[in-house]
Amino acid sequence: MAQLSGTWTITAVAKFAAWDQRIIISGSNNADGVYGMVVGSVIPNVQGIDMQIQTQAFNPGLGQWVDSFQLDRMSWDAVKGIVITIAADDRTDAPDLDFDDLIVECVSSDRELSVPPLNNPPLDLTIPEQYVKRRFKNLGKKQRKKPIKKFK
Repeated sequence: MAQLSGTWTITAVAKFAAWDQRIIISGSNNADGVYGMVVGSVIPNVQGIDMQIQTQAFNPGLGQWVDSFQLDRMSWDAVKGIVITIAADDRTDAPDLDFDDLIVECVSSDRELSVPPLNNPPLDLTIPEQYVKRRFKNLGKKQRKKPIKKFK
């Protein structure tokens, strides 16, 4: 079960399972509930201090929803900022443990956890030409080799 705090946008980014998949959000201020997930499903602005996200799959043999095995990973994306990836694997008699039955991405909307805006205009880190010329002005000329001094 993933635990989040703050404001998040939750998106289903992949699903490689025949069984129906869903998530259950609890502990939020505004989005507690059950959400069926297909690729592209988005739940925006989920807010809370101590939220839990549980993945589930519908087991047709049992005729009911069962909690999935879940693998949660946190990463940094240069465009999105902090990203929590929830990867689920259906809980069957012989799970394959590939954790790709449902993949949900949680992207923080909190300013402290998101990518800082770029300076406008962006920083220019080009070395001024007058310094380049001075540094490399003798490149084409043959250098005189100095004899090596021997110490006694």
